[in-house]
Amino acid sequence: MKRLVSLSAAIVLLIALAPAGQAAASTTSASASQNALLLPALETWWGGGPADNFATATVDGTNDARAAGYVYVRTEGFVWDQFASGRTGLYSLYSSARGDNITTATQAGYDSAINAGYFPVRTEGWVYTSQVSGTVPLYQYWHGGRADNFVTATQAGRNAAVAAGYVFVRVEGYVKS
Repeated sequence: MKRLVSLSAAIVLLIALAPAGQAAASTTSASASQNALLLPALETWWGGGPADNFATATVDGTNDARAAGYVYVRTEGFVWDQFASGRTGLYSLYSSARGDNITTATQAGYDSAINAGYFPVRTEGWVYTSQVSGTVPLYQYWHGGRADNFVTATQAGRNAAVAAGYVFVRVEGYVKS
């Protein structure tokens, strides 16, 4: 399994690991629009060989998914391209031992991924930590047999997760529907 890492991962890693205020100061954005049409889409990709769900909202993530032979599944919602009050980073991490990607926005998710041997890859965007108008929960699921993490914000994704034997872990944050 190819790991989904781009050349800019080192720079993004520095941003991802910085405290929120520093990350906000280090991140520039051309668009501050709240319009979903201008926000990055959080997309689910599927790698059938490694049985891996991968969620990304960046061009680098999409390019990495395609290069690794992953197939686009659906748009889960939209994330923000900059930090603001009430938002936290949505981070992508990878485990070469498991051949698994995880996308998480909670400290519990990040810490458990690091403790399981995952390494940070990039910041996918920013999500709200509590529900605000126009947002929906981003659910984290886990499949022990596949050693696969899966985030979804759609009913279709939740139905697919349950049908495939994934179990609910937590709400990671809130994305624009």
